[in-house]
Amino acid sequence: MSDADLARAIRVLSGGSTAATDTPQGLPPVAPRGALPSQRGTAAAPASGQTRPTGGAGGVSSPLTEASYAARTYHSPTTIMSSDGIFALQIAAVASVTLRDADDRQIVLQLAAPGT
Repeated sequence: MSDADLARAIRVLSGGSTAATDTPQGLPPVAPRGALPSQRGTAAAPASGQTRPTGGAGGVSSPLTEASYAARTYHSPTTIMSSDGIFALQIAAVASVTLRDADDRQIVLQLAAPGT
């Protein structure tokens, strides 16, 4: 049995036509696409009397440094068992770290508990 005979038999079994001239339908043609034409952009100017914020207005100044390792806080310990149950490891994940930025502002990084 040739490939064409097998394809014809499958078409018959699936309720399709037995005509040898049947050709599979492809996807419709897609319209060609290209780059967008250049355009001039516009932006609204600040209202009169308003100024844009300058350096350090509300952001964090790099670098961030940790002043004290002892200031870290930890989540309650979690016990992790090996797959055979022979070894147990107790781990307390970091809950928060207190940092200072370049402008000497305090930043507290609060971390989620594992598994949440």
